[in-house]
Amino acid sequence: MNLISLMRNINRVTLRYIDDNFRAQGYQANTLIPWRKTGSGKENRFSQKSNGILIQTGRLRRGFQSSVTPSSVIISNAAPYANMHNQGFKGAIQIKAHTRRTFGVGKVANIETKRYRSIKVETGIHPVKAHSRNVEIPRRQFVPTANRPSGILNAAIEKEINNYVMSQFKSGKIHI
Repeated sequence: MNLISLMRNINRVTLRYIDDNFRAQGYQANTLIPWRKTGSGKENRFSQKSNGILIQTGRLRRGFQSSVTPSSVIISNAAPYANMHNQGFKGAIQIKAHTRRTFGVGKVANIETKRYRSIKVETGIHPVKAHSRNVEIPRRQFVPTANRPSGILNAAIEKEINNYVMSQFKSGKIHI
């Protein structure tokens, strides 16, 4: 085992740790800190698509990329909202001008059975002006930071390093 393979192992352990946080729906510091649910229990437009907190399309969970060098492992996420969710955010965000489609219910008749069926029909397109909106996104940490490290991840990395050092001793590459 060489140094680059050690870094690849650390990379694998770290990416698995991040994915496990999404699976556990919380941050594993020394113990599991569950992510806080928001809202008043009302249904929102994403509630039917959601597979859990922070998982609607899977873009955030899938978006982790890493680069490995002999001296470091760098993990990043291309989703523009990744840091907002990991650190939490309270403030104004800018909404660009866009169009909003509205839908209604239409009825379609089946000639053979003489029954009506309800279908969703687009009833209009309305322009929406650019504006700002105040938001409060609670911290739902999934990646450790310098201020909030993870004891579980640190222990797993230490184990990988100890395994590397022991393999170097056994192979005779390191002498005391």
